Amino acid sequence: MTSKKRLHQQFSELDNAVFSAFCDSFQGISWSADFKDLTDEFCGIDLQLTGVTKNREMTYDIELKSRVTLNNFQLAKDCFFEVDKWYQLLHWDNDKKLYIAIYPQCNKIAIWNVTGDLLRKSEKDFCTMNYSFCGQRYQVEKQVYRFKLSDAKVYDYDLTPFKDKYNALYQQITNKENKMEKALQQ
Repeated sequence: MTSKKRLHQQFSELDNAVFSAFCDSFQGISWSADFKDLTDEFCGIDLQLTGVTKNREMTYDIELKSRVTLNNFQLAKDCFFEVDKWYQLLHWDNDKKLYIAIYPQCNKIAIWNVTGDLLRKSEKDFCTMNYSFCGQRYQVEKQVYRFKLSDAKVYDYDLTPFKDKYNALYQQITNKENKMEKALQQ
């Protein structure tokens, strides 16, 4: 990862490295990953994945995110998933649609099989999200689904090799936000 890349690109590269390592931990499955987020910023999904076992092949369209601020997994009840991300996943025709959340501080990876049933039973809400464009920072209200962690398959996975990198990227975000706030106050 180079520091000349924008922060969201650096997070994306790190998420992809974590997910690749996670996939490699499964025995008897051959994976083929196409990380769309690094090659086509207008694609709308992060990853397309094919898993092949001796008897079966499955294909997946995936939205992949890290949740770096959560440090006590027991306190988490849900994870938000943008409604717009669901529509992006629908543009593709692979077997399954997955939402994957990486919790680096908790050594957990949660995977939701996103189906109509999951969407119907999940609470909808609005979240304020920060965006930047041409050096300007904006807050945007986005509609989200709140996926319950009890609906996910949660894996214990040692993320220790990646924690320092996640922390460094998060620190960069925090520093940028503090600088922006100070500039706005002057």
